[in-house]
Amino acid sequence: MLIALEDLPARLETLQPKDWQPLFDLIPEIENTESFGEWILNKPAEDGYIQFPFVDNGPVVDKFLMLVDEMKVIPAFDYMDWEEGRRMYQQRDVDIDSWTAVDVCKMFTYYIRADRFSDGALSSAFEQGQILRLLKHLEKLVK
Repeated sequence: MLIALEDLPARLETLQPKDWQPLFDLIPEIENTESFGEWILNKPAEDGYIQFPFVDNGPVVDKFLMLVDEMKVIPAFDYMDWEEGRRMYQQRDVDIDSWTAVDVCKMFTYYIRADRFSDGALSSAFEQGQILRLLKHLEKLVK
């Protein structure tokens, strides 16, 4: 469930460190995961048609999506106009030390929405360490 960007700061203030813990428990799981998704090619559908190739996300990616949805920390906003997020998405080495929890949640939106239009974008963000990096930064902010 998406939350309006203007409501996100108040939502984040209601979350206690224990509320974040299931998300932070993913950190070692992500660190020990070798594959975050698998491309499925030419899979026949039940009606005999061939499906377009798609990424079948790994369990840790699905768990992440479930948790951020349950926590209601994915803001709805015009992510395509967010220049800093675009830089992070394209360059991957953006300095996030000054980012707030709101910025991290906005970046989660960026990757989740990008995956909607470019299959595999989210699992790629996991593979390249971007989600792990964001979670570790968020954990520092919360604790």
